[in-house]
Amino acid sequence: MRANTKERVLHALMFVILIFLVLGVVLFNVIFSGINYASVLLGSDTLQEDTGVDNATGVTEPENAYHAMTIHFLGNCIVGSILGSDGYGTFNAMAQETEPAYFFEKNLRLFANDDWTIGLLGTVLSDNGELAPVTDGIAYKGTASQAEILTAGGVDIVSLATLHTRDYGSEGYADTVAAVEAAGLQWGDDEHAVYLEKEDVQIGIYLCSVGASSMDDSTDRIVNWINGAVEKCDMVVIYLSDRGVEIESEWWPPLGQACIDAGASIVLCNREIGPMSVEAYKDGVIIDCLGTFLDGGERYGEKENFVYALTVYLKDGTVSDWEGEMLPFYNYEEPWQPVQVTE
Repeated sequence: MRANTKERVLHALMFVILIFLVLGVVLFNVIFSGINYASVLLGSDTLQEDTGVDNATGVTEPENAYHAMTIHFLGNCIVGSILGSDGYGTFNAMAQETEPAYFFEKNLRLFANDDWTIGLLGTVLSDNGELAPVTDGIAYKGTASQAEILTAGGVDIVSLATLHTRDYGSEGYADTVAAVEAAGLQWGDDEHAVYLEKEDVQIGIYLCSVGASSMDDSTDRIVNWINGAVEKCDMVVIYLSDRGVEIESEWWPPLGQACIDAGASIVLCNREIGPMSVEAYKDGVIIDCLGTFLDGGERYGEKENFVYALTVYLKDGTVSDWEGEMLPFYNYEEPWQPVQVTE
């Protein structure tokens, strides 16, 4: 009896070992050979085939599906020093010592992942050392290569209709146009609007200024452009800068409202004076004084400025809706490195 019992135990042990060996072989093949043993054991009709891209050509988007266009609007970007100085402690010296990506590196993820980032260029960019300033005020100048600071930081488009791009006259302005184009930037001014397209939707953006003429003349020029743009664009945005004429506080609301009345959806104005403000008007919004995002004249620049983050929702080749958000930034920690306030 004892012998039979030992044999039974031995046979049972061998059976258990055999089971483990079989399971081990199956597991090995599942992991390394990709064999679908579940379909073998349960039947091929039990599990659905893996649906790849080729099998999904008949899938249609739900009725409420949409695409989004994201645009960030920055304030002044002064990527040069006062009178073009490159002495110790100046912006131009820092630009020569560091990589172009340094200045925007803390915001690169934000600006590089949107559709477009737009800023106001507040600097003449030229390698011509013979240029002399033509203004009685502060003049800013950087080298042509300093336009790469903007492209390295995720900026796509700049407005040249600003106060300081003409600090060195028409020759300095022409050099600046050449520098931004060489860096791969799009640009706009009073004579050149910018048109952005995505998913068969076109947005017209007029990067313009209130020039040396009267406020009424400037308003007429801007409204005339809007009247033409609304005929061919799905959405119209105005981004104003003061150049030659300081936009007084009492002038600003009527100017912004006139733009909305003409068909613009958003009107931004970055005046040299005044606190940031947002005004809802009819179906649009009027935003004043984003501030200076990067100030080459001061190591830490303005302590606070704002970026307007615009999201436009696109559906069936039209603008179905849009929304905007004011993002606060500061420049406290490292010289000439704006940082988004997230707390």
